[in-house]
Amino acid sequence: MYIFIAAVATVAQAGAWLLAHPTPMRGADVYDREAAMASTVVTPKAVADQSFDAGDCLNEVLNEVVTILTIFCAIYFWSHGSKRSVVSKTIPDDSDHEASEDRPGPPSKAPQRKPMAAGRRQPRERSQAHIALNQSICAMCCPGEILTFVHQHRDELNEVNIATAVHRVAKAAKRSSPGWSATEILSSKEWATLKVLVTQRAVDFNPQGLANTLWAMASLRVSVSDPLLETVANAAARKVSQFTPQALANAAWACAMLHFPHVELLQAVERSTLMSLPKFSTQDTANVIWALTSLKVASPQFLDQVGNAIAPSMQCFKPAEILNVVWGYSQQRVKNTKVLGAAADAVSQRAEIFAPHALAKIRDACAEAGVVTSF
Repeated sequence: MYIFIAAVATVAQAGAWLLAHPTPMRGADVYDREAAMASTVVTPKAVADQSFDAGDCLNEVLNEVVTILTIFCAIYFWSHGSKRSVVSKTIPDDSDHEASEDRPGPPSKAPQRKPMAAGRRQPRERSQAHIALNQSICAMCCPGEILTFVHQHRDELNEVNIATAVHRVAKAAKRSSPGWSATEILSSKEWATLKVLVTQRAVDFNPQGLANTLWAMASLRVSVSDPLLETVANAAARKVSQFTPQALANAAWACAMLHFPHVELLQAVERSTLMSLPKFSTQDTANVIWALTSLKVASPQFLDQVGNAIAPSMQCFKPAEILNVVWGYSQQRVKNTKVLGAAADAVSQRAEIFAPHALAKIRDACAEAGVVTSF
């Protein structure tokens, strides 16, 4: 708008200038004007009258107007241009961040990320160290070597390292390492150090670590009177709902092997098994049935529901698994003819791969339930 006004004023100024400076006449017009001027008497008043010309006056006024508008426009565009430059500097831009050290200027108003505290990266560094410790433990094959390593690094181990150490010691002991039988392991001072660590950190073990620790203690034949067993079982009972089918089977198997009927843990195993039974393998299913029936803690409702669920797939069970299932139902006197009849049919179709004593036990169990066999 201001530019339009300035343009109009400029055109008006040009018109005024033309009025004040008329175009020279040619030919007869020039002659007549010169004659008229020659006949005119010039007086001081006439000079004054000639100096006061309307075109000149209008020209001067328009000059002032154009000057004022020009100054105003210059001020307007300068002020708006500076605002744009300030606004542009407040917009975060990658180039501004990259050149901030070389080019001085006002600090950006964009929100800045707070610097990380000095201790924030320590968990990552510790986790890397714990991974390295776990790899070292897994690379060892001798129980004594693992126990010595744990004793030396006891202040650096986390709960995963501790659970791994217990599990690896039990696995190494099964290889019959010379000088490190289960009895010698449990009586060593290094095992005492590991026991203290497990007792202190068992509540922090993840579900897999708890199941593996129970399996390890069963493999080493830890005494039922050992407080360590109760501590781990209590921690496991609180996290059973997070156990995988294999972890559930291992926890139940460990309790059965140690003759340790931890009621809270085994009842939780029973509930979790019913909830996730479709995910169970045949081996895990057979192991849970065997373990709970060995301790005689399996409820008839549990056995009926599991039996009805697995009966259609009994053909997929291996001979040892069929034997464990049938023996378990016989042990608790549960006469589920559906699962026992399916087991008898599966055995009759593959009787040649069963050991004679297994056939005899299955035949007797089926007979007790009133199921006729053909093998």
